Amino acid sequence: MIYHHQYSNKEVSAVPTTFTSNTSISGYVCSASNTNSSNYPWKIWKQDYTTSEWAWWPGNVSLPQWVQIEVPEAFVPTSFMVMNEIATPASMKAGIFQGSNNGSNWTDLYTISDWPADAGYRNTMELSTNNAYKYYRLYVTDGWVSGDAVSIQAMKIFKRDMHPSSGFNNWGKPVKYRSAKLAKCNWNPIPQEGLVFYASLAEDSATAETGQTFTKNSKGNGISFQTYKNVPCVRLQDGSNMKVTAMTDIPTGNNPFTISAWHNLLIRPDDDYGVAGFGYGTDGERSLVITWFSAAYEGPENNIAINIRVSSGLGTGAKYVLGNWYHVACTFDGTTFKTYANGVFGDSGTRTLSMGNTAIYIGALNNNQTNPWRGYLAGCRIYNRALDESEIAKLANEFHPTND
Repeated sequence: MIYHHQYSNKEVSAVPTTFTSNTSISGYVCSASNTNSSNYPWKIWKQDYTTSEWAWWPGNVSLPQWVQIEVPEAFVPTSFMVMNEIATPASMKAGIFQGSNNGSNWTDLYTISDWPADAGYRNTMELSTNNAYKYYRLYVTDGWVSGDAVSIQAMKIFKRDMHPSSGFNNWGKPVKYRSAKLAKCNWNPIPQEGLVFYASLAEDSATAETGQTFTKNSKGNGISFQTYKNVPCVRLQDGSNMKVTAMTDIPTGNNPFTISAWHNLLIRPDDDYGVAGFGYGTDGERSLVITWFSAAYEGPENNIAINIRVSSGLGTGAKYVLGNWYHVACTFDGTTFKTYANGVFGDSGTRTLSMGNTAIYIGALNNNQTNPWRGYLAGCRIYNRALDESEIAKLANEFHPTND
């Protein structure tokens, strides 16, 4: 007999969100170095991203300060998330995420430096430890506001989901197989026909996979290449973006095309943030741009719109969470636009375009590189034809991110 022991590779939140006090959930104890008024430490685990009332603030006290949680059973952490307060925050600038098994002796698991001061900014950081801990804390060593401490809107700690994903029956016992035949491989290659531009954005290169040369517009913390939530990508910060000029085979006029990209937005939007686009004209109304559509912002979620810069935009009809990866695409057959989110059809509409042939811009709204992206981007593609729904699905299955 052959026993198959398979477990899910999914990350799950290790801390519940139903706290009503520091000790309201059996086995969990929330604490902090200081607490001001009603800004209790348990509130950061509630995952309320809309009201500054649900933030921990130790008051106007000197740093360092810390916020901590004790869990019923020790576990191995895989990543953790920190979010700045959404109102005018006293944001952390530097700190250390630590683990302990007695609440006194602490092990540094991740050092944070140059943390952005933006209200509502959040990021999930990967951990490399194999050790389990019963206590976790964020130890804040520096802040952006002189004379003030720090305010934290939300935190999460993740662990590996150890529930069986396959090969088990309902009681968690291994299923016996009498045959060791290998399953047929389900191979879904990425469409290549009509591909005129492809930038994986997976490594620091000045050249796209299809040969075009990038111009990097780096600002502040700049442009960095990394793997985030299982997706090789580029991170664009502080207004940084990328541009490809001297395009000779980009779709122009009213010709068919497909544009697609993977994206992960980290900061609450206050405007349309450009993912990728092309065909910008002198009047600013001849381009196709994928944007995060800020006008539909609702709490921690948002609509992502396919914004055709010749009239009103087309939405994808889906909701999105900050800090998670999504694939979005738009096709145009010369008459009709269609939008897709994670491979699922969202909306359609008719337009007549007169696109120019000036540049491809990544992480910006237009050729003037305004409204820069704030987060991660990966796998940007442009085709000179309209892909069908099955082909869009293949693009949307290129990566398997470990989203929240």
